[in-house]
Amino acid sequence: MRLLIDANVILDVLVKREPHYTDSSLVWKLCETGQAEGFISALTAANLVYVMRKELSPRQIADIIAAMKMIFRIADLTDADLSKAAEMEWND
Repeated sequence: MRLLIDANVILDVLVKREPHYTDSSLVWKLCETGQAEGFISALTAANLVYVMRKELSPRQIADIIAAMKMIFRIADLTDADLSKAAEMEWND
């Protein structure tokens, strides 16, 4: 199973945000254990760095990004990808 992981799912886990921490950490664990193939968009990675830079040092951010790259693949999204996703009519 392939999953495109939203930035909020990543942030839920990194900062243990409730009420979504439990569900988000389950998604993270599925990707970490190879039960699902997790992707984050390049834009998500950039946005996470932007958010983290307010609280963490550049070294800490680099370590987090390196760890995330071991679990999630970075995906470039195309116009066709966005159109296909919109056609799926999922709730989230």
